[in-house]
Amino acid sequence: MLLFFVGIFLYQRPLTLYCGGRMRDSTELIENAKMMFMADAIMTDMARVFKDDLEERDEVGGFFSLIDPEFCETQSSFTFGVGEVSDDKVSKYREYSSEKPLRALQLGKSNSFIAGRDPEKGLWGGGFWITILECEGFGIGFSGLPENLDAVCCMLLLTRLRMLTLEQATQLISECGVAKLNEQWQKAVDNNLH
Repeated sequence: MLLFFVGIFLYQRPLTLYCGGRMRDSTELIENAKMMFMADAIMTDMARVFKDDLEERDEVGGFFSLIDPEFCETQSSFTFGVGEVSDDKVSKYREYSSEKPLRALQLGKSNSFIAGRDPEKGLWGGGFWITILECEGFGIGFSGLPENLDAVCCMLLLTRLRMLTLEQATQLISECGVAKLNEQWQKAVDNNLH
């Protein structure tokens, strides 16, 4: 019953909240909730389809970050967790998820596999700076799974949200230049996870 009344309140008058460095209205919050629901479904699907790749993990989850094009001026990003993440990994995964696309942006690359990837320094693949759309570009990163599957999660979320076509996502995956990533992306596509 409470949800019904909250829904009416949101419908009648936009609610404005301060989140991630800038004001957000109720419409944007509802869209974010839809995105979080889709992301959680992706985690469930990933655990099922990639169970062999994830069998040694106690948990399957991590953090998504979406980075606003004006991040440098506003520090505006939207970061949220999905699945299961142990308390000792929360801050690391949250930080990595936003670092990956920002590193790609700073180095003028489309993804963090080719933008200074260095596991010894904790710099992993799994983030993208998307500029193939008719906008200034935006960043997306995921951290919590092996880096190839982090990248797959990013593309799955963008295709499910219809922000990218399957062809565009496949192009971005192939630009990473990682054969195993291409195989895992194809497995996700073959299992209709997009």
